[in-house]
Amino acid sequence: MDIRQLKYFIAVAEELSFRRAAERLYITQPPLSQQIRQLEEELDTQLLIRNTRQVSLTPAGEYFLGKARNIIRDTDQARYEVRDLGKQQQQKIRIGYSGTSTFVAPVMQRLKEYAAQQSGVSLHMVCGNATELQQKLLSDQLDLALIRNSQPPASPDLLYHHISEEQLYVLALADHPLMQQTIVHPRQLESCALVTYSRTDNTSLRLRIDHYLKENHCSPGNIIEVSDISAMINMVQFGLGVAILPESVARSFSEQFAARPASGRENSIGLYLCMSGQSSDIARHLFDKLQ
Repeated sequence: MDIRQLKYFIAVAEELSFRRAAERLYITQPPLSQQIRQLEEELDTQLLIRNTRQVSLTPAGEYFLGKARNIIRDTDQARYEVRDLGKQQQQKIRIGYSGTSTFVAPVMQRLKEYAAQQSGVSLHMVCGNATELQQKLLSDQLDLALIRNSQPPASPDLLYHHISEEQLYVLALADHPLMQQTIVHPRQLESCALVTYSRTDNTSLRLRIDHYLKENHCSPGNIIEVSDISAMINMVQFGLGVAILPESVARSFSEQFAARPASGRENSIGLYLCMSGQSSDIARHLFDKLQ
């Protein structure tokens, strides 16, 4: 006796017709009749009374119909519960990231390879600024974080790996005057509107840009603040200003815009992979893989 036979029997018992039951099950009548006969032989009991005009249930068939329905219901319920347990058992790694840290291709490639190899692990990505991400690591709300910053995390409770140090680039429309040269000097930015993150939305990159401008005695003509990279790119695309971004981010938009390195002092920003000292073994494994 198997589940398929029970479902076939229930269909015939409810339709009281082999033809209608076969249509309901999307099969032909011969295999349906064969499965019902095998079920009756296994039970050594006649379940159905067949004649040329109709099908009816024997007393044993009436009794077995209730049992068969219960078995199907319990089997379906068990299947759903087991699937839910499997999902709960799937391990989740919570990864925080600064707004521009996902543009670093080697890191994203390693993350992709890890996800493909670990079928029982799900990745949960959380965006935030450097301060927020470090706080979430320390409060066990995150397992790992990719953080843009000019300095490594100060907390002794955080482990970190310095992934890269990227030069700052100026991004603008290809026909912008600044793009007609190989390097952009800081003082040349004074004639431009600068599109950049607000200090609350991307603290570390904005602070680094502010520090870069101050160290090089530069005051842009106007500053347009945005909350995310999409808004920044749209502003640049419509010619409202230029943007200063890490090299990996600027180069990722090279088909739409032109990008030139920004010269001067303090013209780079780091990318750090950070982890709490209390992170799980699986988070530590990913920490090692992403380095």
